[in-house]
Amino acid sequence: MDQVIAQKKSVLVGYDFEASGTMIHRGVYSAVCAPLLKEPQLLGVIYLEDPLPGKFGEEELVILTLFANQVATALENASLNEHLQKELKIRSNLERFLSPQVADLVTKDCLDKGDILLATERRTVTILFSDIKGFTLLSERLDHQEVAELVTRHFSLMTDVIFSFQGTLDKYLGDGLVAIFGAPIPHADHAVRAIQAGLEMHARHKDFTAAFPPDKRFAIRIGINTGEVVAGYMGSPKRMEYTVLGEAVIIAHRLQALAEPGTIYLGRATQEAARHRFSPAFVKKMETPKGRKEIEIFKLAG
Repeated sequence: MDQVIAQKKSVLVGYDFEASGTMIHRGVYSAVCAPLLKEPQLLGVIYLEDPLPGKFGEEELVILTLFANQVATALENASLNEHLQKELKIRSNLERFLSPQVADLVTKDCLDKGDILLATERRTVTILFSDIKGFTLLSERLDHQEVAELVTRHFSLMTDVIFSFQGTLDKYLGDGLVAIFGAPIPHADHAVRAIQAGLEMHARHKDFTAAFPPDKRFAIRIGINTGEVVAGYMGSPKRMEYTVLGEAVIIAHRLQALAEPGTIYLGRATQEAARHRFSPAFVKKMETPKGRKEIEIFKLAG
């Protein structure tokens, strides 16, 4: 067997060859062994032995070698199928919050490096919050089924926009959503991408509601902020979601709550990162969540 492993070739013992002392001591006078080989990897060996001398010959050696080749092929196919199933499962999970193109990149990275996405990391990203202004009144005016259909169509449009700028859909929050730009795939221009997405979201929403009767029309408002967060998969082992945590997220949510319908409110860090592309108007100052300092708020019309 050691010879088969070392040379990766089939071996016959006990016909035209002498059995080793160890084999004779075990009462084995005839043996044949073939490698399970898929170049350059040795997957294993198949070994047969018998106490009678000359039990195996060249014919048995050929048959066992052919059989070993078939087994090796079957093992490789099983491994490929397992790899494919794992890839499909990863991609299916990722496509819930990533565009198909980004999901492919992250899936490949995950398969190459293992479950790398399970680790959390600190990184600077841009967070976008969006919600429907006056959603409660809209729900009171319309049938619940109508509201559900409107919100579903609205989310579908907004998600398409986010994906088109390679953003990550963090979660839906009732009548709103959260998106991340710059994670898990980093982009140096994540602040610009977030603002572009926000402007396009407003444009697509206006087109979407233009033909609606007055009682079905609604506006959206958007808050965008840039800062350091902890990013990664979080939750229980039974349900993990990719998300971000940190003060920058809380600020983005507050900006969205302050924003006027049809506008985008930006934090100072976002405005600084994208000032070469956009010229938002200063609105006012707002205290940070921990009250340690004030940040400036800027506005863009949608």
